[in-house]
Parts: sequence; structure tokens; C-alpha cells
Amino acid sequence: MMKNDIIWFDSKDLKYNPIYNEVPEFSNWGYSCMLTEVAVYGIIKPIVISKDNVVIDGNLRLQASRELKIGKVPVQIYSEQEEFSDLVTKEIKPSELLRLIDLFETKYNLKYGSKFKTTSIAKAVRNNFLGDKKRISQLISLKKLSNSITSTYPIESKKIWIELDSFQITLEQGINKMKALYNRKTTINFSFEYDLAG
Repeated sequence: MMKNDIIWFDSKDLKYNPIYNEVPEFSNWGYSCMLTEVAVYGIIKPIVISKDNVVIDGNLRLQASRELKIGKVPVQIYSEQEEFSDLVTKEIKPSELLRLIDLFETKYNLKYGSKFKTTSIAKAVRNNFLGDKKRISQLISLKKLSNSITSTYPIESKKIWIELDSFQITLEQGINKMKALYNRKTTINFSFEYDLAG
């Protein structure tokens, strides 16, 4: 949840989120347009930060304000007990979400199923990108199933990922398709071993 109070912070006192990579100024058309908009209107949507001044939502706005030498920027402080209902993240492909899971595990030591002895900022950012426990569990299942079937069924596995990443099927449907391949694989292996034994 956000504290609704908007406070003004010096942009130099804010820290980018560790997973954010700065955008080269003139390499991105969308960013160039945003720079122009910020130069004309200023920062309209407040930057959401943790109690440690780490940006949760608004890294691009912070970068723009620094490049334009805007001193004070509007911020809202995120409180761990609240929901991220005000933050909107674009739909991210499931394959990219798996990369994010790996990133959270290596960078924050935020492993699924652990007691999450880590910073609240890591939890907040993870939940914002990945969603609730059910969704994270589905992504972990997808990852495990994909790893176990890809070498045996590379073409079928790739087809499922194409369907997932183009949002033709849901995570649940993707899991079911991969489970069917996994069951086929184990059945074939068992039959083969039985034939050899007999």
C-alpha cells in the first residue's frame, strides 16, 4: 500500500532499483518522448520508493529528472503491509518472468518456498512483477517441467513456449501441456526399460 501523501525529495537522494539498467539517452524513441514530456510538464506521476529511498516504481522518471537536472521530485513511500494496486506493470512474457525469478534468486537470495529473510523492497518488487503466490508457484512448475522435457521434446516444448509468450494459452494450460509431455516421456522410458528387462 502507498501512503497517499506526496512528498518532495531531492532526486540525488533516491536510489535506482538494483534490477534497473539506465536507458541510453538517445537510443530509445519512447524514452526521448518521455524526456520531452518531463521537460515540459515535470514529473506528474509520483515515484514510489521504499523506506530506504530505493525506487520501486518510477526508475525511468528518476533517470529523466536527473538528466534534466530537476532537483525535487514527487514521491510516495511504499508501506510493506499495503498492496501494489496503484502500480501498473505491462504484461511480461512468461519466459521473461522466469528470467526475473532467476534474478531475484541470485541478486536478492529470494527463493520460492524459503522464509524470505530478505529486504521488503525485494519482496515488493518481486510481487509487483511476478504476482501472487499461486502465479509464482505456476512459474516455478513451468520452469521445472520445461527443464525436464526440453531435451526429449525440443520442438513440442518450443511450441508451448511460443503459445505462452504470445499469450495464446494461460500458465495453467502451459503447465498441463508440459505435464502431458512429461507423462509421455516417463511412460516411454518405463516401457523401454521393461522391454530391455523382459
